[in-house]
Amino acid sequence: MRPSSTKLKSVVERLNPLPSTAFDFDSLYSNVSRGRYDSLPNTLAADLGPNIKFKMQLVGQQAEDGQWTFIKHYIFDAKMSAKLLQERLDGELFIIDYGKNFRAGLKGFQYLLEHVGQWSVMWFQVSVKDTKTKIKHKSDLDAGFSFIRTQGPRSNMQNRQTEWTEIEIHREGSPIYGWSAGLVKESLRGYANSNVFADRTSNFYVTLHDLSAWFLHDVIIPLLPTLKSKTVVFMGLAEKGKTPAAQALALAMSEYWLLVDNMAWDQRPAFRLCASLDQLRGEPGVKHVPDILDDPDCSQIPISKLKAFLDSTLEETFTVASATSLVRRMNRQKRTLCLARPDKMALLKRSHWVVNLRRKSIIANMQAGIKDPPADWLEKRQWSHDLVTMVLEKGMEPERTTVCKTNLPFSGGRKRIETKPDLPFSGRVVVDIGPDDLASQLPQEPSESSGAHADVMPALSAGVVAPVPEVPDTAPWTPVPVKTEPGIFSSLPRGSSDIIIPEVGHADDEE
Repeated sequence: MRPSSTKLKSVVERLNPLPSTAFDFDSLYSNVSRGRYDSLPNTLAADLGPNIKFKMQLVGQQAEDGQWTFIKHYIFDAKMSAKLLQERLDGELFIIDYGKNFRAGLKGFQYLLEHVGQWSVMWFQVSVKDTKTKIKHKSDLDAGFSFIRTQGPRSNMQNRQTEWTEIEIHREGSPIYGWSAGLVKESLRGYANSNVFADRTSNFYVTLHDLSAWFLHDVIIPLLPTLKSKTVVFMGLAEKGKTPAAQALALAMSEYWLLVDNMAWDQRPAFRLCASLDQLRGEPGVKHVPDILDDPDCSQIPISKLKAFLDSTLEETFTVASATSLVRRMNRQKRTLCLARPDKMALLKRSHWVVNLRRKSIIANMQAGIKDPPADWLEKRQWSHDLVTMVLEKGMEPERTTVCKTNLPFSGGRKRIETKPDLPFSGRVVVDIGPDDLASQLPQEPSESSGAHADVMPALSAGVVAPVPEVPDTAPWTPVPVKTEPGIFSSLPRGSSDIIIPEVGHADDEE
């Protein structure tokens, strides 16, 4: 050790070789691990005085002649005088050069001590770091974010967000008192951006089971095998049901991919609905959340953007939405475009075009603000998933829907009744979870329904009560491999563009 060193935080002492008979390993371990350094035998003892607090690590290595050479690593609570250490320690002293990075150098030296010795006692005292920040419970955080969402300003016009943040984080009694200003401002920006971009929609209660028989069997089912590489374009007059049909199809595809990828307990089936490509820049597109472009002004959208939106065969598609922003979508993500008029022919080869759609009466409940789903909604979701699985994975088509018309006794009119066919069980059970707590709320048993649309899962139709699904630790099923090339259905035209117009003979099936 250099005499110029005056104050030391740690030091290494190398002792003279000792015979193995001069000490007992069990005694060494017991004394060092308990911090009784003055009880060690011979020169292994360390007695620097009652007022000097330190920790010591002991490492030994045996030579060929059987003698042991020990080094002692001292770590002092306060810096010690080098002269005092030279006076009270008998061995040869060394100073450790930890380098420019003290933490990394200390870890490296500890690693060296643990691996160079044949016997060692590496004793540390572990304690919880004293933190000055206040512990925030989940309930307090939820209340704070709810306060920001409901009371915070949605823009920073006239410096409103900045002023509101500074006032609330310093106002006693505020749900966000003591919060970081950066966190609050970031939350306000996030809520403001959510008003601009398209949000996910999951509380839509029209399913494939609710679609008219002619539309389901002659339009949707022939298109299902190609939806992993094609886009669907619905064309028709206003108020004929283009958007509801697109939403039902989007939810069915979303639920299919969530169940196949074992993600049904993490998120609800959902889609994004918007009228402009710019509204899709909020988050990247994924196959579990289809995108619906509803009634856009295609004359104002560049063809390159529409081609990128309609092309879902690439692994990743980046569409330039503005000078500095990108819209990102993933392979196999279902996309639906609802147009009120035809567009450029360059788009036809990337999509299916469906014309002349009708409206379903169940939509009136959602338009009236009724948020509760129908009683048979879970059963119809299961039927829709079994249908998508049957067509995509098995290449089969279901039987036709049975359509009956009965005379009404009093009004003299006729009532149309459709009975959907029973489908083979897909092996996956749809999850009934609420929008607030996805993981903790267990699914409820599907309620029995009556009437013409009371089609349920095969287990229920056979008189057997379907088991209530529980949250599994691992996947309760093995997904059936999806065909990479579904093939060409004879009901589809084989031209470059797939335009489906219902035949005149199907007009009698409409309501």
